[in-house]
Amino acid sequence: MNTEKLYKKIIPPDDYENRRDFYNGDLIDNLNQEERVLIENMLIEDLVSRHDLLVIETLANLNSKKSTEVIEKRLEEIEEPFDKIIIASCLYKLNKDKHKMIDVAYDNFLLIRDDYAKTSLFYYLGSFNEPKLNSLLKSYNNDKNILLAHNSKAAMQSP
Repeated sequence: MNTEKLYKKIIPPDDYENRRDFYNGDLIDNLNQEERVLIENMLIEDLVSRHDLLVIETLANLNSKKSTEVIEKRLEEIEEPFDKIIIASCLYKLNKDKHKMIDVAYDNFLLIRDDYAKTSLFYYLGSFNEPKLNSLLKSYNNDKNILLAHNSKAAMQSP
C-alpha cells in the first residue's frame, strides 16, 4: 500500500462519519519500521499546518519524541481546555515535562463544566496515574450523577 493511502487510513477525514468509534492502534501496530518513519514525518508535517487531536494522539502512540516541539506549540496555541487536557496527556506519555503536564491537565479540567465532556476526559486523567489527578478522579466516585461516578471509577482502573 502506498504511504498516502496508508496515511488516509490512519488519519481519516475529521468528521463524525469517518471518526465515530475510530481506532487506529491496529494500523499503527502493524507498521514496519520504514512505514513508521514515513508516517511519523507525515503526521508531524500535518500537525504543523493544522490542529487535529487524532494526529497528536497518533504521534504519542508512535512514541514520537521528535514531535514534542510541534505538539508543545499546539498546546500553547490552543485555548480549549478539553483539547489542552488531551494534548497534555500525550506530552506526558512522551515524557515531556511531566509535572507541568499534570498541572495543565488538572487546571484545565477544573474549567470544564459539561458533565458529558468530563466523562471522556476522566480516561485521559486516569492515563497519567498520578496522585494529584487520581485525587481529582476520586472526588467524582460518589457523585450524584451516576455517569460521572461510574466513569471516574472506571478511569482509575483502566491501564
